[in-house]
Amino acid sequence: VATRLAHPSHHAVAQALTRSPSAGVRARAAALLGALGGEEGGARLLEMLSDPDAESRQAALKALGRLGEWSVAPRVAALLEDQDW
Repeated sequence: VATRLAHPSHHAVAQALTRSPSAGVRARAAALLGALGGEEGGARLLEMLSDPDAESRQAALKALGRLGEWSVAPRVAALLEDQDW
């Protein structure tokens, strides 16, 4: 629901939620950053590709794709070879 109500003013809240101790909250925050668009969330989403939780990593990857952040393609390609990812 939040992603459908996304407004650019929500960037700060979404950024903060990506650092939540709850993996589910981090994953939803990543999705929200993707829905919000803009460059503000891209750097944090890139950092989230190293999140310890698989759901959060996948949400960050989807969000980067939604943002059209194709510059991360080499990093994603390297992650495909990482057994832990």
